[in-house]
Amino acid sequence: MYAVDRQQENQNATQERINDFLSRFKSNDIALSSTDTANENALDQYLLERAAEELRAARESVDKLHWELGKS
Repeated sequence: MYAVDRQQENQNATQERINDFLSRFKSNDIALSSTDTANENALDQYLLERAAEELRAARESVDKLHWELGKS
């Protein structure tokens, strides 16, 4: 039973880190301008936000799988 408790603690800690990371990326649209030097920073931010969205989707898939496994 101890191993199950430890696994749950690790999962909760991981979930908290993911939630903390994702909370930093809220906007949906970033305007990319090819005429200024901030373009590279805007592209980096855009790519980070896309990665955050993909992480959110993956987390939802994992949560759904855990839910489905729990039903069995």
